Amino acid sequence: MTTYLQLDRYAEDIFIPAMKERGFQHHKGFVFSHRKDNGIYDLIGSQILSSKENMRFHCHVWVPEFEMTPIAPEKCNIIRVPFPTWGDVWGDWVDLWDIASEHESKLSFELFLSIFDKFVLPWFNSIATGNDLVNALDSISRDSEKIIEVIPVIEKKYRRS
Repeated sequence: MTTYLQLDRYAEDIFIPAMKERGFQHHKGFVFSHRKDNGIYDLIGSQILSSKENMRFHCHVWVPEFEMTPIAPEKCNIIRVPFPTWGDVWGDWVDLWDIASEHESKLSFELFLSIFDKFVLPWFNSIATGNDLVNALDSISRDSEKIIEVIPVIEKKYRRS
C-alpha cells in the first residue's frame, strides 16, 4: 500500500533527479511540470489507485487559458491535451504502473523514464506553439464553449520562442 509520500521517497534517488535533468520541477502529489519559454506547460500527473498498488501517469500539455479561474499548473485537474497512448507507443505504454513495493516502484520509474524519453518527451517538444496546442486538443475540449472561446487567444499568445 503505497502513498504519495512513499513515492516521493522511492523516487528521490533516481526518478526525481532524472526529471529535473529533463527540465521538470517536482510538486506535491507526485506531479512534474516544465514551463516552455513561451509559457506552455508540459505536465505529468499521477493517480494512485484505490488498491494503493498501482498508479497511472497522466502526461499532458496545459496553458492557463484552459481554466475558468487562475490556478497553478500543477493543480490543474482537467486534461485538455493528453499524450496519445496509441499508435507507435501502444506496445510500450503501461496503463497501470506497479507500485506495491519500493522495488516495484523503482522498476516502474525506470520503465517510465525509458518510455518518456522515447515517446513522451518528443511529443511534448512537438507542441511548441498555440497552433500545435489547438491541433492536439482532445475531442471533448474541441466542443467546449470555454475552449472555443479561448482558441484565438491561445493561437496568438503562444508563438515559438
